[in-house]
Amino acid sequence: MTTTQDIEDYHSLILNGAPLIDVRAPIEFSTGHLPTSQNFPILSDEERVAVGTCYKQKGRDKAIELGHQLVSGDNREHKIAAWQQFCENRPDAVIYCARGGMRSKLSQSWLKEIGIELPRVHLGYKGLRNYLLSVLENVGQHPMLIVSGDTGTGKTELLQNFNAIIDLEGLANHHGSAFGKNITEQPAQATFENALAVNCVQKNHLPVWLLEDESRNIGKVHLPETLYTAMGLAPVVVVEEPLDNRLQRISQLYFAEMVDKYRNAYGATAGWDKYCDYLKQGLFALRKRLGLGRYAVLQQILDDALIEQLATGKIDLHLDWLSILLTEYYDPMYQYQLNKKKDRVIFRGDYQSVCEFIENYHPVSL
Repeated sequence: MTTTQDIEDYHSLILNGAPLIDVRAPIEFSTGHLPTSQNFPILSDEERVAVGTCYKQKGRDKAIELGHQLVSGDNREHKIAAWQQFCENRPDAVIYCARGGMRSKLSQSWLKEIGIELPRVHLGYKGLRNYLLSVLENVGQHPMLIVSGDTGTGKTELLQNFNAIIDLEGLANHHGSAFGKNITEQPAQATFENALAVNCVQKNHLPVWLLEDESRNIGKVHLPETLYTAMGLAPVVVVEEPLDNRLQRISQLYFAEMVDKYRNAYGATAGWDKYCDYLKQGLFALRKRLGLGRYAVLQQILDDALIEQLATGKIDLHLDWLSILLTEYYDPMYQYQLNKKKDRVIFRGDYQSVCEFIENYHPVSL
């Protein structure tokens, strides 16, 4: 890559999916980062605090001196080697720190000493973040089509057939219900927003975005107000599937696949315990909405189903509590919500019919 002191064209950087070396401290990275970034901190969390304290007490020069002392010798060489390996595998890499200042400049100069010319992001993460927030402020201008439907109709699976998907649940790492938690943690709010904005930039050329009907919150993250408002105005297609199909789809996802994920991640015994906790916590979260009496009934059926599943591997008993949960809680709630958006519904049909409708759909020009 041609040497560039500063990259100010954030749009091209995001559009091309450039690999990014993030040299901020781990705590900064965990608070918010970009999808293509990898954390190679020049200072640890503790070292960053020490340098910051020195800066406040003794000034800039003493802070720089301390920073050089902390990152020297084998520590320095180890960091450079990691950056070098990343650059060799990704020759179009770009480096950034918090504000495009000392940490990225220092990293850049060290790499130059070993013959690697690496561009730096102008204004660092702060500049990129501000650009991505501006993208989110304007997402409502893009045509959207919302895919709705009862729980278990396969909306998420259906949308994966189309490149135009803005996969909110995938970006949020959550299925959007009381049982939507995944094995791995959800991203920080800023990381979710960054990934969402990147997705929108990279799919801005498409005539319409496809999004699953979501509430304002997906697990612990929430949709930007601009997007949520625009989704509330967009046309809607509704997937309609028989209850038996929905039960089988949910059973496969939440019982058969999820128990395997937990066991693969934590081992047979600990994985089973965590799987049981996952289901019980999901049901517990709904206890007030279900009513304590109905919750107690479902809890007992769930306990019996888990005993059966552990003993035989069969998941059929789970259908007993799941069918009640769908027909007496989720379905009425969905119908209530759908009734409020009935004027925006432009098509209803089964899974295959909705797929065919979307394939031939063209947004109406205003």
